[in-house]
Amino acid sequence: MWVCGRADRANRSGFALGGGKPTGAEPRQTPGLVGSVTPREILHDRVVRHLDTLSTAAACSWLLGHGLLGFCSNPAIRPELRACLRPHRRSVLARNLLNIRLFQDCALALGDIPVAPLKGIALLDTIYREDPGIRPMGDIDVLVPRARLAEAVARLAPLRLHEDYVSHHLRSVMHHRHLQGPRGAVEVHSHLGLVYGRSSTWDDLPLHPGTAHERPVWLLAEEALLVHLLTHALKHRLFERLVWIDEILVLAELLSDRAWAAIPELARRLGARNAVAAAVSLLRGALGESTLSAVPALDASHTRLALYRALFAGRVIDPIHPLPSGNRWLSEIRPWLLADSAIDMGLDMARMTVLHLLTRYPRRVGSGAHI
Repeated sequence: MWVCGRADRANRSGFALGGGKPTGAEPRQTPGLVGSVTPREILHDRVVRHLDTLSTAAACSWLLGHGLLGFCSNPAIRPELRACLRPHRRSVLARNLLNIRLFQDCALALGDIPVAPLKGIALLDTIYREDPGIRPMGDIDVLVPRARLAEAVARLAPLRLHEDYVSHHLRSVMHHRHLQGPRGAVEVHSHLGLVYGRSSTWDDLPLHPGTAHERPVWLLAEEALLVHLLTHALKHRLFERLVWIDEILVLAELLSDRAWAAIPELARRLGARNAVAAAVSLLRGALGESTLSAVPALDASHTRLALYRALFAGRVIDPIHPLPSGNRWLSEIRPWLLADSAIDMGLDMARMTVLHLLTRYPRRVGSGAHI
């Protein structure tokens, strides 16, 4: 399936992540591309040229670190490197098949609690459906209504999924519960966790009923999926994992005109205009001005964006290298710089302060924690 009922279009495109050329029909290109070179092709060319400077072992490790297992079928890289990646691809496929089964069981266990798959588990049933072995995934992320978060955690207990110590300790300031079990890890979210925005709960998001991995669920609308991936990549230092950038570029090629037009209003409602604008600006600086050129004007603060870029991006943006993390305390003002309003700034800074205090001074674990 595909978000907003576009499963057939995504599957027909045959777009293999990291594989270079599409294997089927050409996907719709983002408006404004210069010539026939897409931002995604620019990214792949930079990756291939970087791999040529590394030994086979170092190149394999670098690709695995960035989650770019799709390059195992890219004819532009040397055969011995492709051969080095194939065992890892089989391992990821096995792990993902287990994750899919765990997700199916979680969806059944939650019963009447609405649930929406996020990030990796959602993408495995869309752009990775034809080859789920090329997308490494650490845990399963799902979104539920905030009022039913505790109930959802309780319903997953029969699957031997229990909240770990860190999640229990920080639950007063975190927007999710991290559940660990013998079959894997599941993060149950009450918010998208944009960091930069005021709220992204179930009621704030455009969702519609659908199917994921043969289970009835709720799905994020196309525009919400792209906004989430952009802000998530920015939160974790842009280019830290290039698979996230690759996925953003693939989604940009598949997004409908309706979804592009809906992005400004959604970003405004979530308080994420500055964050989305910063991510788009940095991607254009790295991959060319045609990148995500269909994103309408976001009415973001140019002063804050310029200051953010000066502090955290530098003059030259290279997609091969993550943005520098900088001083630990300096990095804490990133949400402050990119929040859309002064209220959002204050609330997020207060939350981060409490988070640091709880991390620095552990407290007694309650009876609800599973260690």
